[in-house]
Amino acid sequence: MHDRNVHEVLRDFLSIRGVGENIASCAVRTLHDDFGEFLGQGSAIDIKAGIHTMRVFGRAGLVSLPPQERAVVLAARALHPKFPGELDLPTWDLGRAACHESDPECPVCYLDEVCPKPGV
Repeated sequence: MHDRNVHEVLRDFLSIRGVGENIASCAVRTLHDDFGEFLGQGSAIDIKAGIHTMRVFGRAGLVSLPPQERAVVLAARALHPKFPGELDLPTWDLGRAACHESDPECPVCYLDEVCPKPGV
């Protein structure tokens, strides 16, 4: 696979019935992180706009509410153009651990002081 680029592999994943952009991005990110594929191609590896990540991006004011998957991907690209996918795990983890759908634990969140918290 070392001779393939991110876009080719994403296209192949997307050609599989039932695989959408989120799963394809997650698979490519796994190939990068766990198997050393696509080194130097980080700018083409997007964030997986899952429920926790979308909630964090929305509450942090990085995208309009309600957050939309495409808006989260575009915001991640703008925030970290060299490797948007690197924002995936920290925002997912924050959404799962503190930025809950109901009863968010804002005081334990490292974004608490700068987060506008719309809808909270």
